[in-house]
Amino acid sequence: MGKPLDVLIVEDSEDDALLMVRVLQKGGYEPTFTRVETAAAMRDALAGKPWDLILSDYDLPQFNGLEALTVLKERNRDIPFILVSGAIGEETAVAAMKAGAHDYIMKEKLQRLIPAVERELREVVVRRERARAAAALRASEETFTTVFQHSPVAMAVATIEEGLLLDINDAYLRLTGYDREAITGHTAGELGLWVDPEDRGRVIAEVTLHQRIQGYPIRLRTKSGEIIHLLFSAERVTIGGTPCLLSSAIDISERLQAEERYRSLFENAPLGIVQVTPQGRIIVANRAMAQMLGYDTPEEMVESVRDVGLELFLRPEDRQRMLAVVAEQERITGYDLQWRRRDGRVIWLSANVRTILDASGAIICYEGLHEDITARKQAEADRQDSIPPLRRTLAA
Repeated sequence: MGKPLDVLIVEDSEDDALLMVRVLQKGGYEPTFTRVETAAAMRDALAGKPWDLILSDYDLPQFNGLEALTVLKERNRDIPFILVSGAIGEETAVAAMKAGAHDYIMKEKLQRLIPAVERELREVVVRRERARAAAALRASEETFTTVFQHSPVAMAVATIEEGLLLDINDAYLRLTGYDREAITGHTAGELGLWVDPEDRGRVIAEVTLHQRIQGYPIRLRTKSGEIIHLLFSAERVTIGGTPCLLSSAIDISERLQAEERYRSLFENAPLGIVQVTPQGRIIVANRAMAQMLGYDTPEEMVESVRDVGLELFLRPEDRQRMLAVVAEQERITGYDLQWRRRDGRVIWLSANVRTILDASGAIICYEGLHEDITARKQAEADRQDSIPPLRRTLAA
C-alpha cells in the first residue's frame, strides 16, 4: 500500500496528468486526483476538499500557472504548488517562484518529481506548525495584554538596566496617581517612586539570582507625596532582546494600619490576652496577661512558661476539661478557673476562649481573654463565711 495523497492537477492533457500519477505511484504514493483546466473548475475543486498537493502546467488554453497561483492565494490555503511544464523559460520560472510556486519541473525530467514532492510535503508540515505556533503566540500575547491591562493588581514592565518604565496598567496609574504620558518612558528614580532607592538594587540582585521574587515589602511614593506600603513581586523577562522586569504590587497600607491598630489594642487591653498552642506552649501574650501572672514583660512570660497546663493551671486536668468544652462548643465565655502566679499565689480568672483554625481546619492555637476575679471570689467566700451555720444549712 502506498502513502495516500490527494492531488489536484491543473492540466489540459489527460495523458500528461496520468503520466504524473504513474510517477507518483512508482514513488510510493497512492494518489487520488482530480484534473481541472480552468480557473472556475480549480475554485470548485479547492472548495470541495483539502488537497495535499497541486501539480500545474504553465500554459493551458484558457488558463496558466500564474493564474492558478492567484486562485490558490484567494483561498488562503497553504498547499504545495509545483509547476510541471513542457517549456518554461528561466525568467518565467523565477517569476512563478516569486509568485508563490514551491518548485518547477520540466516534463521531460519527471524523475525529479518525487524528490520535489517529498521535500514540499515535509516543508508544508513545518510551515503549518510554525503558523500554529505563531497563532498560539499571538493569542497568548493578546491574552497577556488583556490580563495585564485589566488586572486589578498594579503591574509594570521596566528595563532592568536603566529602570525605564515601558508599560504600566491602569491599576498602576490609580495606585501612583500619575497619568500614562507622565510615567511611560521615565524611570522610577526620575519620578521618585521608591521611598528607599536602595530597595531597587536589592530587588534586581534577587531577581538576577533567582529569576523572580514574591511578596517583597517596599514603600512607594505617589504623585501626591503619600507613602504607601506594597508587597512587590517581579520576574525577569526578555522583550525585544532587552532584559526587563515584569512586576506587580499589592497595596497593604490599610492592612498594616489595621494590624497596627490591633497590636495597639492587644498590647494595651485591660484584659489579659494569650494565644496557646494545643501542646500548651504560649505563642504570644499581652502586657495585662503578663502582669496578672507576675511577669515583668510578655516576652519574659512567653520564654518562661513551657506548658500552661502543668505550670499555670492549679490542676492540670482543668485545662483538658476546658478544652473539651471548647471543642464541643467552638468557644466558651465566662469560664472560671484557677491559675498559679509566678510567685506561687493562686488567682481566680474568668476566661473567654476560642479556637483559631488554619485554612484546612486544623487548630493553630487557642486564644483566651482573661479577667482576674480573685477579689470577687474572695468577697463571695467572705459573705458565705459571715452567714451563721444554721442559716447556711437552711439556705442549702
